[in-house]
Amino acid sequence: MIATVSLRHSGDSLQIRHLNKKEGALKDQHFLITIKSHVDGAKFSVKPFAELIVLNNRLHSSVERRVANQWHLR
Repeated sequence: MIATVSLRHSGDSLQIRHLNKKEGALKDQHFLITIKSHVDGAKFSVKPFAELIVLNNRLHSSVERRVANQWHLR
């Protein structure tokens, strides 16, 4: 895990993980963003809140809409 970001209106936080730890330039990298309470309560696996992928120096992202909408409505 490379960073933890606290959520302002919740006791929860986002955790950012760097999957491929290549040395050098940020050309092709993959990051997963998870919710701490989901990770702590998991028995087998955790569905990521979002994925960030850098390919050829371009940022691509995906967010799980159902989870994102739940956080937006809080």
